[in-house]
Amino acid sequence: MNIELLEKLCCTYGVSGCEKEVTTIITNVMKNLCDDIYVDKLGNIVCTKFGTSDKTITLDAHIDSVGFIVNKIYDNGFIGFRTIGGIDVRILSSQEVVIHGKKNICGIITSKPPHITDKKDTDLNIKDMFIDTGLGSDVDKLISIGDLISFRTHFDVLNDKYISGTSLDDRAGVATIINIFKHYKDRKLPYNLVGLFSVREEIGLKGAYFSKLKSDLMIVIDVTHAKTPDEKRDIAFECSKGVAIGYGPNIDKYYYDILIENALNKNIPHQIEILEGNSGTNAWAYQTLRQGTPCLLLSLPLKYMHTPVECISINDYDNMQMHLTEFLDNIHLNKIKTNNLIYAGDAIG
Repeated sequence: MNIELLEKLCCTYGVSGCEKEVTTIITNVMKNLCDDIYVDKLGNIVCTKFGTSDKTITLDAHIDSVGFIVNKIYDNGFIGFRTIGGIDVRILSSQEVVIHGKKNICGIITSKPPHITDKKDTDLNIKDMFIDTGLGSDVDKLISIGDLISFRTHFDVLNDKYISGTSLDDRAGVATIINIFKHYKDRKLPYNLVGLFSVREEIGLKGAYFSKLKSDLMIVIDVTHAKTPDEKRDIAFECSKGVAIGYGPNIDKYYYDILIENALNKNIPHQIEILEGNSGTNAWAYQTLRQGTPCLLLSLPLKYMHTPVECISINDYDNMQMHLTEFLDNIHLNKIKTNNLIYAGDAIG
């Protein structure tokens, strides 16, 4: 695995709506791995490696992360804030953050010590929280209403088995796509291979809904919930037991069956994630683009989602690339469906 690339991506700020620093890293790497690259008006990065036919398979991973936004400034060096994306208020006390003002300003979310905490203080509300910048009365010279805020970045390899980092959701997916393009750099494929690095997923799949890309298959690479001792339900998946492959009405059964068959034939570990409706990922948006786009969803089990210390298994990270290369190697041209409309008259009799 490419630890250095993943660390660089995780240690780069990119809250939804302000992903430019991440965009710069991706474009600088991908321009040497594809035949065409552009950034659309919303900020999605589209990278194409041309193949030998007009068929297209697209790999998607979102580049944005959850964060915060400044909504009030106090003259004592404190600021008020609100969340961007789904963040559990329980994890915020004493967290280190970075405010992206006229320059990056470090801050700490306030937290009362237990000695002076009343029972009512345990009912946390973000409206009662503040960020301490240490700037005193100079705070408004560097910070403005509307400035975005990130968790202070973090990246560690734990016991050679796990990676803990900020924004592994979904920079691990971004790194995977880059690694896939490196794998096929000197090889011509029987279809066009597109890497779509999408923005603003954390605020409602906005980049995916905006995308005008035409594709015969969208493969979305994201994360899902990993099991910890306090979570025993079947909505969470074991780390180091393989990628979670999504299945349900959001997923195309034809391609799902091929993916599973490949995994079984090659003994590639995997888990099945049943999705009875909205997958909560970009696959939900891509499925209804144009006249409909078949989708697959592969997710890394991830602990501590939407915190600065998200955690994945190195085995699962490597396992993701194995699934994708096996699928891409074997999805020959005659196995890629043609997205023709079926008219009522054709379906009768």
